[in-house]
Amino acid sequence: MTPITRAERCSDLNRQVDEALETHAAATQVTAAKALQRKGNRFCANKKQAQGIRMLANALKLLGVTPIDPVQ
Repeated sequence: MTPITRAERCSDLNRQVDEALETHAAATQVTAAKALQRKGNRFCANKKQAQGIRMLANALKLLGVTPIDPVQ
């Protein structure tokens, strides 16, 4: 099985943040998490996936969710 690309990881984490925002809508850090998600998506779109992945992972952590790593 081929490892996923950073771009795929960006998409995967973005989906996880979307789901976490729905299930943790009452979290105090929702606004901050959304801001990190936007920043992360911007980095991912501008070929800076490593920074984007970090931002998206931090958004999940703010919501109290552990990022799910893909099975390699």
